[in-house]
Amino acid sequence: MEISIAKTKVLHVKPLAELGAPAEEDYDSMWESRAKQGLKVVECEFCDRKFPSVAGCATHERLHCPLRHNVIQQWDVEEILDVRGKPDARFFRVKWKGNWSEEEGQQWVKESYLDAIKLVDLFWAHSGLDRSAEREVAGEWRCLQCGWITKKGNGPLKTHQKKAADKGGCKEKVVSRAGSRAEKVAARLMQEEAQSRLPKVFCEGEALENVLSFRYPGSEIQADGDEQLDPVRRMDLAKSAFFDLCHVWEASSVSVNLKLRIYAFGVISILTYGCEAWLLTDQLMGKLANWNARCLARITGREVHEEHRSPTFELIPRLPTRRAKWLGHVLRSKESHLVRRLVCAQADQLKGSYQQGHVLAEAPCHSSSAELVEMVADREIWREHTYSELPGGPGAKAKAGAKGKRSEAFMVANGYFWQNGTWIRHQEFEVQTAPQQQQQQ
Repeated sequence: MEISIAKTKVLHVKPLAELGAPAEEDYDSMWESRAKQGLKVVECEFCDRKFPSVAGCATHERLHCPLRHNVIQQWDVEEILDVRGKPDARFFRVKWKGNWSEEEGQQWVKESYLDAIKLVDLFWAHSGLDRSAEREVAGEWRCLQCGWITKKGNGPLKTHQKKAADKGGCKEKVVSRAGSRAEKVAARLMQEEAQSRLPKVFCEGEALENVLSFRYPGSEIQADGDEQLDPVRRMDLAKSAFFDLCHVWEASSVSVNLKLRIYAFGVISILTYGCEAWLLTDQLMGKLANWNARCLARITGREVHEEHRSPTFELIPRLPTRRAKWLGHVLRSKESHLVRRLVCAQADQLKGSYQQGHVLAEAPCHSSSAELVEMVADREIWREHTYSELPGGPGAKAKAGAKGKRSEAFMVANGYFWQNGTWIRHQEFEVQTAPQQQQQQ
């Protein structure tokens, strides 16, 4: 067997290094790296701040850009009255020409916003102050971003800095990147650099590349075993396919029903690839529901919250159905099948105590792989379980219908009793009937 050195990577399986939040230098290196790779780097046209996506830049310009929203209305300057701050961050108290009240006619303005160079020079010439020194006044608490001044202490200053700009807060405050896509991309680059510095593995005298994650055979595997990495990647891929079909979603000649069918086989099929291995937690299902609602709103024209509350296309119930189908196929395969041996080993080891979202946690109650294989062998019972989550599916109809469609011999042989329209285990039956027997006695 020949080994391709170029295609062989090394993954050090260990928790991610604690590197802290990305610094400004990390963001600069990230933008350089993305530019070299030909990836998108979008700059705000007002403040030149960079973003990894058009949507992020648009959100910044619409809500947070200080140079777009906080441009000082310039009138003719009559006089410069006072100054505060360091030489590289000056604020001048300006008196505008015209009939103004004292409060309206005087304003603290950042030097870079002020277009009155001669008046500034005249102020320094007549004020007697040192132009190269920092200018602050005792008993004042000043916001360093916008120049706002209070004499009531540090409390009002903190309130001013925390308030939103449209509610009287600081209008020059730089919005943090915490939680943004840019921070996640920069943090991942930092982790990749940390992984590359780990000890090297050599093959035929050549050092193999250390990587943070790799794809095999279509699923993303990360060094720390992050279960959410692959679902997020599938959502990104499916969203890209969704945008490629925008001409279909916007076509008035295509019916909504046909659009939904195209959405199912052209987008959802990409999203759900490999979902059998996902840890389908409540958090992940919430992300998927939000993702689905945003896509459906584009197709149907409804509001996003309406599609989230009552989706036109049910995505979440289809995931357990697909996973149950896969589990049935695997457990009915040959005993020598590697995936079947792995699933059975997990069932015997965990004995029904599964982590939330595990594919075996969605199977009917069992304590060993033998019970699970026996249940899967009855295709009719397993088919009803598989489609039970789908609205109006055959499983739902079978549960609401008569018990005659079920294999009673199989259920009774495995310790189940039919009660109140469903099968329950023998132990649960004894617990439920004990209080009733006591009342009759």
